[in-house]
Amino acid sequence: NTDLPPGCHEDGKWARVFIPTILLWLGAQEELWTIADIKLLDACKEIFKVVYGDICYNLTISGSVFGVVTQRVGEWRSNFGSTALALAVHFCVVNQDSAPRELSTLLLHKYAFLYPNPEKIDKDETFRSPFVQELLATAHLAKILGHADVPVLRTDSLVKNGFIGALGLCAVSLERAFTLLADSTVTLDSEENSELPINVRKARLKTPKTFNKATGKETTSEHAFSVAKWSSKTAAFVCGAKKKGTAATELTVSMAWKVLKKPGFEKYTGNDMSDEDDDRADI
Repeated sequence: NTDLPPGCHEDGKWARVFIPTILLWLGAQEELWTIADIKLLDACKEIFKVVYGDICYNLTISGSVFGVVTQRVGEWRSNFGSTALALAVHFCVVNQDSAPRELSTLLLHKYAFLYPNPEKIDKDETFRSPFVQELLATAHLAKILGHADVPVLRTDSLVKNGFIGALGLCAVSLERAFTLLADSTVTLDSEENSELPINVRKARLKTPKTFNKATGKETTSEHAFSVAKWSSKTAAFVCGAKKKGTAATELTVSMAWKVLKKPGFEKYTGNDMSDEDDDRADI
């Protein structure tokens, strides 16, 4: 951040306006794991012109602005994975009627974790489960507050229904989280920690290391929320979200905005294969 052009941090615009606008745009993209540099750069340029109209600076792929944005994009994407795991663990901790492994397995069946009523799969209600709503509010909506209005990027429309990428990330993050619990890869947090803010609980959750025979070292890559393991599944979920149409997406996101506005939510969160071959595309 210290390498950014002079004036970028004036009035807190970088963190308060510029980055939220980048993330708003990003949440509407269909490809989130290997987004083209030139596409991200073009978005950065348009946003920079609006937020920093008085700063003369030529944005390039090798420059500091693009470098910091790329890092923040990676952190944003990773935050979906860690937050989803914290939510899933919390749910299993407070639900004592079923064992976490059994409960997670049931929620994974037909992607039941995406629906308000897991026992009745209604595809008109996809992405409207409490899991998705809370994850979307925590990991994305809270991060785009204060975004700038950039007409070239149609931000006025994006803030209403430009969320297919974010919904795809929500879905794939939750699938990973419940898979880790169903496989007993992640052990539950203690019940006394269940009321801690999500950002505190997710910091305490660690996926176990496994031994890599090729390198002779322990690694966390087997259970990582990574492009190699989750990119194709994310694309399929994004395809499913896109099929719902803008009206359905707008309604779904309006519900998540209400979650974000719940009293005490800030304290709770601690917030300062081809698509056709993947049944995730048919949710």
